[in-house]
Amino acid sequence: MASERKVRQTVAARRAFEAAPSSPEWLNYQDLERLNEAYPPLASYGYSNDSYYQRGRERSQELLQSGGGKLKKCRKSLELGCWDGMVSYFLHQQGLQAHAIDLRDLGFDPRAVEAGVKFQAMDATALDFEDQTFDLVFSYSSFEHFHHADEVFKEGLRVLQPGGYFFLAFGPLYMAPTGLHAGLSVRVPYCQLLWPEATLHQFTDEIGTERIDYAHVNGWSLQRYRNLWQAYAHEVKTIRYHEIPNVRHLDLVQRYPSCFRSKTDAFEDLIVSSIFVLFQKR
Repeated sequence: MASERKVRQTVAARRAFEAAPSSPEWLNYQDLERLNEAYPPLASYGYSNDSYYQRGRERSQELLQSGGGKLKKCRKSLELGCWDGMVSYFLHQQGLQAHAIDLRDLGFDPRAVEAGVKFQAMDATALDFEDQTFDLVFSYSSFEHFHHADEVFKEGLRVLQPGGYFFLAFGPLYMAPTGLHAGLSVRVPYCQLLWPEATLHQFTDEIGTERIDYAHVNGWSLQRYRNLWQAYAHEVKTIRYHEIPNVRHLDLVQRYPSCFRSKTDAFEDLIVSSIFVLFQKR
């Protein structure tokens, strides 16, 4: 019954979206105050040592299993946008020569450093590695933050050996319900599409929560990622590909369809939250 209800709601939201005019583009400040009270605070992502450890172990297992066992033959890995680097820690425990980079070195976990993971503070758009250095390049929960994701993808392929694997798991995408990554400041799903930046800043200033950092996300739509994959189809083979939906808040699309239609012509932009993909370099 729950799945049938979701299907009906998705169909209804799509119809409302497709029939909507492109204005008004935004809701007002009073709507923000009212709607914010209707949603509970989001749970914290988890930044404790135990969270890093558990998440790193789970992701490393998922990564190694993603290619049907083929990735277990990899010997040298590079993690892009690693932050704590605990996925690389567990890969190192599996025998890989693990490298991990992040733009800042503030988050490198001492456990991974002490274990031998080779950390470097580095811009992912300009990797300081020779061509074809690694047989595995991967990134978790970072690709939606890279402002020049196309350049990062190009660099990742450059340092990857032919036959090597490029794994990405990331989200929420910008137009998904929590795509602004602002749930601890503004509770309303899709707030980035319902109110302009200045209104959200005014609101967080008045209620005393942290200002939303728009620079923290890249603003890419689903279609822009699809176009990126297509642009490199001659260089990579797709081993696995999943677009993971989030349809829990389509009631907002039904109630305020013009706010959404004024931002995109593609309904899929609003419901695809995450992407999970494994490429192999030709």
